[in-house]
Amino acid sequence: MAGKSAKAEFKKDTMRMKVKRYIMNGITSGEYKPGERLVETRIAKELNVSQAPVREALLELSIMGMLEERAYSGTFVRMLDVDDIEDIYDTRAYMEERAATKAAMFRTQEDLDRMEEVLDQMDVCDDFDEIMELDHAFHTAMIAASKSKSLERVRDILQIREWTYETGIAIGSSLESIRTSHRQLYDYIRDQDPHLAGACAYEHIKGFGRQLLRVIKARQEETALDA
Repeated sequence: MAGKSAKAEFKKDTMRMKVKRYIMNGITSGEYKPGERLVETRIAKELNVSQAPVREALLELSIMGMLEERAYSGTFVRMLDVDDIEDIYDTRAYMEERAATKAAMFRTQEDLDRMEEVLDQMDVCDDFDEIMELDHAFHTAMIAASKSKSLERVRDILQIREWTYETGIAIGSSLESIRTSHRQLYDYIRDQDPHLAGACAYEHIKGFGRQLLRVIKARQEETALDA
């Protein structure tokens, strides 16, 4: 299991992120069930860390909508709202489409070098967590290439980094498919084809969103049958 059985030593600067992903893995795998209370002290003990990063992780996951804070009761796993998730991915798809379109129009050689460096690292990486970080780095570089500060702010609000990781875990993305889709998007941006770059980015995000929704709906149906 990705949740309670795993043990790890966490570096100080990545501890909060590691704890958050540990909990996300437990939710995604079904180890933490909707309605289950997550106990801060128990998780801290399982991971051999202090309660501070666990508290921070629980708060951030509550903001994402994966957990629910109940007054005087604690933190509980939420039943994910498929309409909310669909809305998040629709918004992200439009945002990424706009970013890719503008990146194809305004990218500099420095922007291309930064994106290609990330892709080269993807090509030799076989670790899923590292691939997810590189995925985030590529999209960050693409948005930077769009020269739009507004798009950068939207990216942060949508918490794209965590939803990307959650989706990859849930749908079991293959590393090769991740590499291929990003390389194709890069090629359109490099060739200054805004139409194809935008369309590619839109379908890239919508495709992941559709797969995540299928997984969540199937799990919710299973939960309803077990109830």
